[in-house]
Amino acid sequence: MTSAMILKNSEVTMIERALDGSSDFTSLVQILGLVPGRDFRHANLSGVDFSFSDLRGFDFTGADLSGCIGVSVLFDDSTIFTDADVAGSCFQNYLIEREHIARKPQIKKAISVLQEAEALLASDWIHSFFRNRGSLPSALRGFDKSDTRVIFRKLMLSKLDLTKRVDIFFYLETICESREEFRSLILDILARCFNEDEVVLKFVSIAAAKFSNDRAIFDTIFKMCSDPREKVRGKAFLALLRSKFAREQIAEISDIFFLPVNSKIRKVYLFTRAIELGRKFVGSINLEGELDNLDSDSILEDAQIFDRRIAQKIAEAQLSRLIINVPKGAKWAVEVERRVAEIVEQQEEIVFSTPFYEGVMRARHPKHYEVYRSRRERKKRGS
Repeated sequence: MTSAMILKNSEVTMIERALDGSSDFTSLVQILGLVPGRDFRHANLSGVDFSFSDLRGFDFTGADLSGCIGVSVLFDDSTIFTDADVAGSCFQNYLIEREHIARKPQIKKAISVLQEAEALLASDWIHSFFRNRGSLPSALRGFDKSDTRVIFRKLMLSKLDLTKRVDIFFYLETICESREEFRSLILDILARCFNEDEVVLKFVSIAAAKFSNDRAIFDTIFKMCSDPREKVRGKAFLALLRSKFAREQIAEISDIFFLPVNSKIRKVYLFTRAIELGRKFVGSINLEGELDNLDSDSILEDAQIFDRRIAQKIAEAQLSRLIINVPKGAKWAVEVERRVAEIVEQQEEIVFSTPFYEGVMRARHPKHYEVYRSRRERKKRGS
């Protein structure tokens, strides 16, 4: 009888580095000619990132999967976790739920009833559990607290209308009995809810707010910065700011943030901050120098920020629209130069006060950052 191959975590990491991190776990398995249903029994896979992997049909019997993370991970009843160590992993919550449902099949009926009920009626049921446990609705009777928590967690992973989902989000921490269970739920949802944009966006924010110093949570959100959905990437970049680990990995985050695919995200960040600062700031980051009726697509590209030639075009566009035209000549040149300096200063104010963007641009434009910082210090002393 041939013994199963034991693939160590260090070996997986070494292979991932050799391939420059371009392949997901499932692709690596195929490249190495490993057998999903045989070669991962009793394997040491602790801490492995399973992002974007299809684990259906894998046999992890007796494997060490503790601390594993992932986003957009596909696994189901065909994935075998018998006797596997899943502590602190993105699989832990799933297995707890599966165990409860296997023990009490009527849980499925309760979930189905709540999914199909009218929004307000389902909302009443949810509220009755948390506010008046002595008179639970019939659909939830006969379950202990842990069973009922499973029902609500399963509802969160299902397609619900907004009213039901808002109620469940409101009671989110109450649903979980401990902080560790709450963490497990978040890792599970970020791993499995890859087709539920609303849920993913909500939980990225929750994860960043509640577990800002949790390395596994940070790594999971960092992985989401490569998600194919633009709005998920945009939320993930902002969420990273809450973590103490962001500064440690600013170079890696920067490499992803400044990829061409994230151009619109960067423009939205700048545009949003400019609006907060005022109309004249909006006029400093679009080629026409317009103050109103813009969208993020009109915002300057990264390479155009702090470019004095671009700032001159903006200044000239603004001057040409003045009711009292400035005649071309010496006075025009002086006014253009004055406005160029003002536009660059406004760009510094926007860039170096825009969340996440400022940390990256600080390293790229140290001279402009020093000018900005000195100006802020003078203003503080003056006040």
